[in-house]
Amino acid sequence: MSDRIAFVAGASGSLGPTLCRSLAAEGFSVVAHAHSNGGAVDGIVDSLDGDHLAVVGELASDDGPSEPVSRAIERFGRVDVLVNAAHPPWRSAAQVADLSLGDLSDQLTGVVTHAAVCRDVLPSMRSSGGGRIVFVAGALMRRPAAGFSAYGAAKAAAATLTRYIALEEGRYGITANIVAPGRIVDPNEPEDIPPDKQQLAEELRRRLALGAFPSPDDVANTIVSLVRHEGRALTGQTVWVTGGEPIE
Repeated sequence: MSDRIAFVAGASGSLGPTLCRSLAAEGFSVVAHAHSNGGAVDGIVDSLDGDHLAVVGELASDDGPSEPVSRAIERFGRVDVLVNAAHPPWRSAAQVADLSLGDLSDQLTGVVTHAAVCRDVLPSMRSSGGGRIVFVAGALMRRPAAGFSAYGAAKAAAATLTRYIALEEGRYGITANIVAPGRIVDPNEPEDIPPDKQQLAEELRRRLALGAFPSPDDVANTIVSLVRHEGRALTGQTVWVTGGEPIE
């Protein structure tokens, strides 16, 4: 994997640091992106061995490639892998009957961002003869839970967009897949479950075939397997990393 460039959108989130470390361990040069938390991505890059880059800024721009993508291509010449783990913060647990259009619109900006960053890296991937795109979704896009309608709808829309990219870009050697975790729990840290979500968490745990939620390493390793050369024949698919939760 040496000399390959991986752009991780949303690297300052809960999965981002582990994912960046996993990609760097595979020999990727990592571009760690955050919308605003520059200190977090600077710290991630400082913790990695090799040539890496931290970028900060919005990814949705109609005036050409966004500044973070432009900086990545200026530094490394191209982007071979895009992993989009970015999503707007979820501020409301309102059910559909009480959902404000503002909260729904906020969540749907995640779809716009995903479309924009994919659009911006595709020319580089095409000219390089191929590439890998992975969108990090979630089980809530298929397994409803009260209060998460806007979040689930936005993730489902972005996942559908990813499958369209798989269809349209396959002739250029570009794959596009979705990794959909359930609840992610770091075994090295105590679980911090809000009181109003504890019952849901326990109900979910009882549904798991493996009896435990996936860890950040579990999810990151799945993503790495998709972006390696061995993943060249897998595209347009959703990989559920849930610990065995039955999802229709």
